Amino acid sequence: MLNVGFIVRSIEAATRNRRKPGLNTDHLGTMVKSLGEDPEFRKRVEALHEEIIDQLQHAPTSRILCPECIRPMKQVTLEGVEIDACPHCKGTWFDEGELAFFTSLDEDIDNVELRDRPSKYSCPHCTEPMREAVFKAPFNLLVDRCPHGHGVYCEANEFEWAMTLGHNQQQVTGRHAKKRAE
Repeated sequence: MLNVGFIVRSIEAATRNRRKPGLNTDHLGTMVKSLGEDPEFRKRVEALHEEIIDQLQHAPTSRILCPECIRPMKQVTLEGVEIDACPHCKGTWFDEGELAFFTSLDEDIDNVELRDRPSKYSCPHCTEPMREAVFKAPFNLLVDRCPHGHGVYCEANEFEWAMTLGHNQQQVTGRHAKKRAE
């Protein structure tokens, strides 16, 4: 099931932050709104989350270490795509192109032209320091990417958030295309 605690904490943070002038918290409302409006999408996100949890118990150990907690990750298969998930900190590693598959976007990170900053994590493949990048402007979801294109690391719950942002983008793009066609 989707991590409801994460959504509740996000809404609480958004409520607190609304009292502070100049802070944009629309991304949290958009995430919750999207999950509530599209039951099929919500089912997909929940099913993927449950699948990760179920597979972690018996999944083979991956050849890479988790960038966050430096423990062995596990290989899980979601919708035919093998990803690496950490049973300890719940982060997920996506090789190049895999995150784009789940978010239905053209690229893993849609905003590579935006400024990024040094990440506190290193790539599990080449051990180079990764770059923290905005996944989808203006929502401020930061994910960690290898500067050499090996992949993207999402901390706990960021995968679900990235899927939601990708889904929202597809809905908006679809609506704009439909309006242009009319």
